[in-house]
Amino acid sequence: MRPAVRMLMLCAAGDRGRPGAHRALQTFADWEELVLLAHLERAELAVNQMLSTAEDGLAPPAIAQQLGNGAKLNAFRAKHVVSRLKEILTTLEEIGIQPTLYKGVALAHSAYREPERRQMRDIDFIVPESSARKAWDALQSSGWRWEEEELPFTRYERMHHLPPLDDPRMSNLSLEVHHRIFDLTSPFNEEIVRDQATLIPILEGRATAFDTTTQLLLQCIHFAWSNMLQQAAWRTMSDLNALVETQTIEWDRLADVAQQVGASTSVYWSLWLAKELTVLHLPENILSSVAPPLALLKGPRTHPLRHLVPRP
Repeated sequence: MRPAVRMLMLCAAGDRGRPGAHRALQTFADWEELVLLAHLERAELAVNQMLSTAEDGLAPPAIAQQLGNGAKLNAFRAKHVVSRLKEILTTLEEIGIQPTLYKGVALAHSAYREPERRQMRDIDFIVPESSARKAWDALQSSGWRWEEEELPFTRYERMHHLPPLDDPRMSNLSLEVHHRIFDLTSPFNEEIVRDQATLIPILEGRATAFDTTTQLLLQCIHFAWSNMLQQAAWRTMSDLNALVETQTIEWDRLADVAQQVGASTSVYWSLWLAKELTVLHLPENILSSVAPPLALLKGPRTHPLRHLVPRP
């Protein structure tokens, strides 16, 4: 694995990854690639936090300044997302809808000690299918933009969310109103996931999120199934670390539900990669309890690690 990718992955582990990152800094030289990767993954804040706790002078001054500036932009963007989220919740409250936050925005406010560390391009939430169009219409009326010609409703008939709405105040930020966890082509059993999940109140009870065990399951499915164990690798590794560090994961339930919904393989590969790349501490038996036959026969070394974070 390239040194810059290895460094980035250690930063995904937060405080626990810093000793290893600090040791690697002693001989680290691929600064330009690290800056580019951190920018592409929106990881400048995590990398900058790691450098701020290392010995002075290990990073070239120009590199440290670039990462510091990127971290400030990340922090500003995170504050904007929180502000927009509060406005969204107000709009939904006015029409009597309490959403279940999903993916990045849910993780930021239920798993991360510092919500601004979880950068995102989308604000995702789930509402009942009968309320989805009502919520979407209200948010569009409040100013969120719909690119009608590019994203017609007909394109989303078999999908699990309505057409995205773009933030007119910030580029590369959109919201998605979901009415299902998985789209209709997914092989996973959504009913079992929902039956086994618990909704927890967040943001002073204005919204809910799935319990951390369910969020961990869904992150593994999204990374392994939707992203083919490649796209969004750094964010996934960071998310899995944040979730495990809450110390609220019910590991036996995770394995049981994963098996019931047909997601054991997704959980296995995602957790194995997190363990290998970020030295994530896992219970001794969790990987064996979700391991697919292929992994037992051939082992996980067959995964092309070099493709996790493509060259910039």
